[in-house]
Amino acid sequence: MTVLIQNKMGEKQPIRLPLLCQYVDEIKPIPNHYGLDVRSLIMNDFTNLSSKDSISDKQVLILTRKFDPEASRVSIKLLAKGIDSIRVNVEDIAKDMKVRYQIKDISAPHLKFAIGERNIESSSIPVVWLRDFDSTLINFDFSENYDKFAQRFCYEQWSDSFQILKDGLESEWINRPESNLYASNRLKQLSIARDVGLGIPSTIITNDPKAAGDFYQDHGGQVVLKAVHHHGVEIEGKVYSMYTRSLTEESLSKLDDLIYAPCILQERLEKKSELRVTIVGDIVLAAELDTETLPNCYDDLHRFSISEIPKKAVKLDKTIEECCLKMMKSFGLRYGAFDFILDKKNQAHFLEINLTGDWYWIEHDTKLPITDAMVNLMDTLVHDSNSAD
Repeated sequence: MTVLIQNKMGEKQPIRLPLLCQYVDEIKPIPNHYGLDVRSLIMNDFTNLSSKDSISDKQVLILTRKFDPEASRVSIKLLAKGIDSIRVNVEDIAKDMKVRYQIKDISAPHLKFAIGERNIESSSIPVVWLRDFDSTLINFDFSENYDKFAQRFCYEQWSDSFQILKDGLESEWINRPESNLYASNRLKQLSIARDVGLGIPSTIITNDPKAAGDFYQDHGGQVVLKAVHHHGVEIEGKVYSMYTRSLTEESLSKLDDLIYAPCILQERLEKKSELRVTIVGDIVLAAELDTETLPNCYDDLHRFSISEIPKKAVKLDKTIEECCLKMMKSFGLRYGAFDFILDKKNQAHFLEINLTGDWYWIEHDTKLPITDAMVNLMDTLVHDSNSAD
């Protein structure tokens, strides 16, 4: 696909778009509101706590974004157990966060940071929850003349500063950054899933138009196209979503544009439903999503309104549960949300692990206690650190 853009001279220039970028399904503003400041409300009214008569001096550090209902609910339930949390929203770092890392001749390095008016000692943080945190989304607002230079400089400084903080925190992580990085490898996910005994669809990751065309023919045209990284791209306060879609004869005519960005091509399975398996520590909670009962069934449930999708809690097959737990251990994860397709023969086929997957949309309808499982995991880790002290 060729589009025209205007250069600095006001001239129209043709450019070609990567294949999947030609299929933007929707563009939405990024939610950027906090809603209620739940921590302040509860801290100002101690009667909202349970029988705990004090707040622990140990705190959970939550690295996330402004709009994160899951993080808000976890914060509330942590306070009810007498555990406070420190929330760092990636959008607020440039103006709200201050760091101080100091080393003297005879003392160990000293790490402190502040969020707003709260001063935090790194030694008070036994648990870090890497919830939904991408440092590339830090907002540095500079004048137009210095925009690219200044933003690049600030990003590099903050990136190294976060590495110092990470290395200086003697904390338990959910999940460690290096574990998330390792587990984000989609080919590795599929490879390990196969090795532990899970079914997987035939898959190729490529930007080679010929290889993609051959894959399409080898599977009789029953192929879906999806992003390698994430289906949503954030630009200037908006998210551009490109969901999984069937590859068609019409889209084959655009296959040359695959060269600009690799994509995943995957065997299209005839599905009965989908499974979302959420694992928190060693707690496994499964829900079946009956997408096939909906009109105009698509290849990606994101095209539906969440409330429209019939959901129910299910007891997971013991073999699948054990395989998922083996994958969690292999990647060094404490949290993961697994996506499966159930085919017409009720056989499960692994698709991916979401390392920061939202869960309230599942919990709300199925009553699966995912938030409680996360809070209990954090509570255990905090108390284990107290025992070690």
